Amino acid sequence: MNKIYAGIILTLLSLQIGTNPLFSQGKNDELFKKAAELYMSRDIPSMKRALVLIEPETNILFNKNADSRLIAIQSLIYIHLNQLETMLSPDQAEYFNVSLQLSERAVSIERNAITLMALAKSYLVLGKFDEALKTAEEAIQSAPKEAELWYIAASASPGSISDSGSPAGEKMVKAINLNPKFIWPLEDIIQDAIKNRRKEVAMVYLAKLEQAVPDFKRLAFHKGLFQYNFGSRKAGIELLQEYMKSDPESIQAEKISMLLASK
Repeated sequence: MNKIYAGIILTLLSLQIGTNPLFSQGKNDELFKKAAELYMSRDIPSMKRALVLIEPETNILFNKNADSRLIAIQSLIYIHLNQLETMLSPDQAEYFNVSLQLSERAVSIERNAITLMALAKSYLVLGKFDEALKTAEEAIQSAPKEAELWYIAASASPGSISDSGSPAGEKMVKAINLNPKFIWPLEDIIQDAIKNRRKEVAMVYLAKLEQAVPDFKRLAFHKGLFQYNFGSRKAGIELLQEYMKSDPESIQAEKISMLLASK
């Protein structure tokens, strides 16, 4: 498993199920561990493999007493697959609604931190920010040290995430403090800082990202955008083109193509 994701969302590989409030013990513990590990990889083949493993256990036609944790993982995987595979698609909201239905089913079976996390994330990607924040805050009450819950809460809160004095910014910093190698808030703050012309903030979090994950592939993407906006535009374009060659199928490469085509 890629080390950069080892501390993200499901810290269960270094914790005992049953002692962590994020989890409840059950007969599917080993299957849950495997699905969580595959989900944490964040790559499409691994997440699809996780679905193959857990869908027989979550199909309501065959298993009316499904494990809520497996349904929650299924919902989270659908969200990320939809984000990776259906970017800019008009059908994306429809696919996210499937994730919402799954997370609602998981919560109806057992209302705990992992099922609430899935529900909050579903609300978030559908733009239901009030519901996402309320649900994430409820989950935080039972799992206050889970970085992704704070990340979801931050993403649903008002204000700019690159402004540490805003409600969104405060929660995003909390997520990073809980897990300094959690790349999502680091990346999001960098992008928000660039968008809002906060050069110093972008520089600080670029350094944090590089320190946390020195070999992170998307680092070149963020450095390229920083250079493009605050330094040498030519140097920025070169970095962005270099990144496109290394990861041509990524969402970031698609964004770069759109950026360069508009100039």
